[in-house]
Amino acid sequence: MASETFKRFDFKATVNFTGYADRAKLMDDEFLRVGLDDVYRIWNFPCPFDKVLQDRLNHVRLMGNIGFFNSVMGHYRAIKTAYCLGAQQCLVMEDDIRFLKDLNMLGDIVKDLPEDYDVALFDVLRPQKIPLPEFVKHVKADRASKYWVRFTNARSAGCYALRRKAMQRWIDAVESPALGKNGKMRLADQYFNMAHIGLDLHAYHAAPVAARQVLVGAGKSNSGFSDLDAWYRSIGCDPCAYGST
Repeated sequence: MASETFKRFDFKATVNFTGYADRAKLMDDEFLRVGLDDVYRIWNFPCPFDKVLQDRLNHVRLMGNIGFFNSVMGHYRAIKTAYCLGAQQCLVMEDDIRFLKDLNMLGDIVKDLPEDYDVALFDVLRPQKIPLPEFVKHVKADRASKYWVRFTNARSAGCYALRRKAMQRWIDAVESPALGKNGKMRLADQYFNMAHIGLDLHAYHAAPVAARQVLVGAGKSNSGFSDLDAWYRSIGCDPCAYGST
């Protein structure tokens, strides 16, 4: 049953933005389709405090974009809420995610996730500094199981899971500038360059991806990629194999 697919995750959340409120209903339809229930919805909203924090905290260049800063704070709320409530495995999704149409395959991918994982990306994008041929080669060469690939540097905060150790590392990295420690605030998925949260963690991404980002309504994809379909095709994913808007 599809409802059993995501049972292993004891905390599930989406990060939404009030400016794209229509995405919430579309996500509810998608959750119903794949049997995802008990999902905690976090709403981001235009917030003047973001600018105050942004000006006072050490951050990478891209975090100078107030929209990115706002988004990271939503992911922070999702992950720290899960951690503080004692969750063992959290699943976090952005509001433009669609899962595989083939629910049996979706279930197989989730079931195939290695038991020793700390970080699991159900969607994956290529870091800009890694050439496409090199990343495609990595997808083939670094297989850990039928559907999962080991990685030390990948992107996408579209749909990911963290165990407690990884939750704590991610939280510590985000909070470090506010606590006067060395470190910079980064985009949510830049922490999936594992050098930032620990190369000792076991990190995997799905290939083919179990979920992908789509262009929803009038808004752009959360990833900022200009041609998502071309990217997914380059790593062997048929964009038509996933749910649509």
